[in-house]
Amino acid sequence: MISKLVVVGVFVLQTVLVFGGNSRLFGLLQPGSGWYTNVEMSQRYASLVTPARFAFAIWGIIYSWEIVALIYLALRPTADGMFWKASNPNLWLAANFFQGIWALLFATERLLLAALALAGIAASLTCLAFSMRAADTLEYWLVAAPLWLHAGWTTAASIVNINLVLSLVSDAATQCAAAHASAFVACFVGLGIVVISSGDSSSCSVLVATPLVAALCWALSAIRIELKNPDLITSSVAYKEIGEVGRNALEIVVGGCAIVLASGSLLIVLVQIASGRGWLELK
Repeated sequence: MISKLVVVGVFVLQTVLVFGGNSRLFGLLQPGSGWYTNVEMSQRYASLVTPARFAFAIWGIIYSWEIVALIYLALRPTADGMFWKASNPNLWLAANFFQGIWALLFATERLLLAALALAGIAASLTCLAFSMRAADTLEYWLVAAPLWLHAGWTTAASIVNINLVLSLVSDAATQCAAAHASAFVACFVGLGIVVISSGDSSSCSVLVATPLVAALCWALSAIRIELKNPDLITSSVAYKEIGEVGRNALEIVVGGCAIVLASGSLLIVLVQIASGRGWLELK
């Protein structure tokens, strides 16, 4: 079994890599070295689904919550809890590996590989969070919930990064189509996960995937706000080419997908409750 030290250690290493990548290796590299901070990357590259600046504040919540999770896991016996079951620690290692690699790839402008790394984070964390669906109340709120939140945000981020890649290799029409499709994909992925997780009889609650839905809605709302009050997105060539009508249409679609995701998730939960599942079954 993977030890507690390894579980904590990979998180610390990944965090160092993320902060290092976002600071040109803590200032050791100078501007022009080929390494860029996240702020510089957002100024160099933008797509039609770039979210507003405030959206990235969610990283503070994710990291703070996961630190609490690790403290809890470090203090709790490994024989207890869902996190230590089966291959769960391996999924945690995979997620941290992908996140550390993503930081280095993104800082050095390898956008396609960075998008794939983000998808790896999202897949690993979604599988890990879903495998903890039967966790008791304490373990859910301290461990599983932040994993769901992280999974939701990196799902959105991987979609955004794919659009960044498309902004470099495709025309405005293709980018516009991809932006609309991205909103639908985020919505359908979220609803699909809610259907699966809430319908599973072993889930501790029909609300188990709520943090993932919240993260996706947060991302979609931030994209809509950026379209409505453009800032980062103005550097995108497609932003200018699709015109005001195109931007307004995309804003409506993105906002609509956020509403459909939130209301659809609630409807799925209500259907599960009507079929006999309790609103809250956390143990």
